[in-house]
Amino acid sequence: MPKILARLARIALLLTAIAVVVSTQAATSFASSRAAKPRKVTHASHKSVASKKTHAVGSLPAQGIFDGCDLSNGLTTCEQDLLQIKQAGLQVVVMSAQWDTTDEISAYATYAQSIGMSVMWELNDPGYWGGAWIGSSAAGDWSSFSTACGCTSTTQVLNYIIQFLSQLPATYGYYAADDWTLTTAQKGGLTQYVDEIKALDPSHMVMVGSAQGDGTTYYSTGATIGNEIYPETTQSLMPYSSNVQM
Repeated sequence: MPKILARLARIALLLTAIAVVVSTQAATSFASSRAAKPRKVTHASHKSVASKKTHAVGSLPAQGIFDGCDLSNGLTTCEQDLLQIKQAGLQVVVMSAQWDTTDEISAYATYAQSIGMSVMWELNDPGYWGGAWIGSSAAGDWSSFSTACGCTSTTQVLNYIIQFLSQLPATYGYYAADDWTLTTAQKGGLTQYVDEIKALDPSHMVMVGSAQGDGTTYYSTGATIGNEIYPETTQSLMPYSSNVQM
């Protein structure tokens, strides 16, 4: 399956939020255009509730799924999505924070928290680490936040986004980047981006999603690596003994 089709297929794929992630510590000791506000396309997944949670030994880790629901089309519709996800036994939804108003985002997070769901906010915009912006700039791509803070510089806008999202009751963390929007030459910029988010909000996870063979490239950025596994693969995972990490 071509890589882009595999990434679109993730919308229907449940990802285990903790079982498939490898942190930097363990390893070493979407950016598609949305002119005219098309439907959200999220790129990779994860987790749950206002601060990091530890799981009891033997308990199942949190599980999550992408949701491309557009809050501007009606909060009720997105709330129905969340309720269905909750009823299916999942704890986390991955949602874009980009194109909706701060009031819509706040209302969505409040509802998520009220039913015991958590949100990982997708911030995957390559301009933050030296790539091409989805649109024109941080202020243009994240206009509701830029308007709310009365700021326009990249640093100011990102700082306000993290400060705002970190205070929402359902925030689990930030889906900061996806490897299909990254190049190895941008690892330094990505590291600075991750460091800035973590400095502003040390209590929530910062994740970079990575396909099966690419995760090690970004271990040194300080982000948690979300290892993506798709329903189809051209890579054999047998014998088990040779694929323990996967």
